[in-house]
Amino acid sequence: MALTRDDQARLAIAGDGEPVEWLVQMRKLPRERMLDRCLVSSVVMPHELEAVSQLLSSFYRRASPAAWSGAHSCHQLAESISNASAGLLTQSFGLPRDQLAAIARGLEAFVVAHRAELIQRVRIGRVIDAHGDLRPEHICLESPPVIIDCLEFNPDLRILGTASEMSFLAQECELLTDGWGGTSEVGQTLWRNYIRHTRDPVSTELCRFYRRYPVKSRPAADPSPRR
Repeated sequence: MALTRDDQARLAIAGDGEPVEWLVQMRKLPRERMLDRCLVSSVVMPHELEAVSQLLSSFYRRASPAAWSGAHSCHQLAESISNASAGLLTQSFGLPRDQLAAIARGLEAFVVAHRAELIQRVRIGRVIDAHGDLRPEHICLESPPVIIDCLEFNPDLRILGTASEMSFLAQECELLTDGWGGTSEVGQTLWRNYIRHTRDPVSTELCRFYRRYPVKSRPAADPSPRR
């Protein structure tokens, strides 16, 4: 909204005078209605998940495709795996180096073996300028729902496959309820709703990759506990 100044040099918010500055009006979201809090408290309703799914699916349908070639997208994906591996190994997490290296090799081999499908997803507009950090604590279950805190500091990190972003959100829901590898019904419901609303032709193999890829890449950037 405008901060205006009239003929007598009096300032007003949204007044009739000439705008001299622009202000951003903010509102505080109720913390108890954030999805992470609701997951822990087991107070998430099916209609709320449906509303979140519709909002995200509408955003994905409207979003402009990433201005990347399929080859560049594959290169960035492989590079992110390599960078995440290096980050995990240099951090003092006490993780098994051999196991991490084996996971990285498997993920990198997948990118090579499934290059054609990954390139095709870019061509059909399934790789977009997305949210970039879609976690339960960034979703407020108001009516309508509100999604906040997209990743802003590096636009390239927001370029994601829509299925990859939804898979990450589903796993974050699992982490808050049952831990990694758990069976969060909320996460599964969000994933099923995404497929139903977008009719994404993502393959079973790529779904499995997306479930492994965030586990490898995200902790290097954010090692903080999620509970």
